[in-house]
Amino acid sequence: MPDLFKERIRFPMSLSELGRRHTAVKAAMEKEGIDMLLMSNDNQFLGGYIRYFTDIPAGNAYPMTVMFEKTGEITSICMGIPSQPGPPPWAARVITNRISIPYFRSLNYTHSYDADAIAKLVKDKNIKKLGIVGMGMVSHVIISTIKEKTSAEVVNATPLVDKIKAVKSAEELEFVKMSVKMHEESIGHIKSILKPGMYEYELRAELARWLKVYGSEEQLLILQSQSEKVPHIIPQFYQNRQIQKGDYVTVLNESSGPGGFYAEIMRTFVLGEPSKTAVEAYDTAVELQKWVAEMLRPGVAANSIWPKYNARLREMGMPIEERLFMHGQGYDLVEMPGFGEGDDTILEEGMFIALHPNVYLPGNNEHGVCCEQFLVTPQGGLNMYSLNKQEIVIVE
Repeated sequence: MPDLFKERIRFPMSLSELGRRHTAVKAAMEKEGIDMLLMSNDNQFLGGYIRYFTDIPAGNAYPMTVMFEKTGEITSICMGIPSQPGPPPWAARVITNRISIPYFRSLNYTHSYDADAIAKLVKDKNIKKLGIVGMGMVSHVIISTIKEKTSAEVVNATPLVDKIKAVKSAEELEFVKMSVKMHEESIGHIKSILKPGMYEYELRAELARWLKVYGSEEQLLILQSQSEKVPHIIPQFYQNRQIQKGDYVTVLNESSGPGGFYAEIMRTFVLGEPSKTAVEAYDTAVELQKWVAEMLRPGVAANSIWPKYNARLREMGMPIEERLFMHGQGYDLVEMPGFGEGDDTILEEGMFIALHPNVYLPGNNEHGVCCEQFLVTPQGGLNMYSLNKQEIVIVE
């Protein structure tokens, strides 16, 4: 008989790493008096909690729920055939109870199918305190059904898991490094295929194929081309322009690497010679990125950095930053810390951060943007892309 796990899973996480996560979470649950955690995801881009506990991703908008008990038992509920529950047993290494039900969020009459099964489990196991992980990702039908049909106290346990999940272990960092390497090498691949006459969607398709062969599971490729000035990035729905000689092309590659860990990198390419103002704007973005990275040290409050950055932009006569210009990454494209006003996270060594400043030079309003990955260290943010030159890429 073939070993289906080894045959089918390309980049698995070790059982010892999964055990480390479970042990850390159980200790935190014990401290908070929580009997069970419940999480539900339906995609990989912003659905990393399921993957974190089981090493199996949710996807394709098919919700998968995981219930993690303080005993370490794990129940999964997913869309499928009741007599043939998924995930397949050879993949469900740490799942002790698998339930499948034919439900879809697009079919109104099935909305209570998984909710009823979840509530039954909570009641049958006499759960007193239930922690929801990723409150905004769990169907309101599930939460309301639990409150209606059980006596469990429902609390938000997202911060409990986020605090553990944000700090990467040694094994996780090995996967992170593979993802970083993939993103770094993608710059050379883009340079090799980019040419006048190519449509933006063709560039995206060629890059996506290269990434998938490399080991990427999901790709978010946001790009735009235009003449004269460095463009912003736009979603793929709008990527229909034909690229011309002399154009600037900005590409943001946000993909999951081998093992499902996300990273990102952004570069501006020019099919010709960049203008002096374009180079100045890009160099300014890099300068500010390095300045912010110096603050990425253990003990720093995440929400203290954004106000300092905006004060620096004002001093330089540039518009303030209103978007999310830095954030944590891992199994989620965007995860804690988020560095916004409401983020009270205290940075810890081993947090993996995407930092992408977006600047406009005073006077000519020239646009400059870059994106690198940093690791929080006692010496400040360590640029994981140190071997990749930070410059506008010239395509001959």
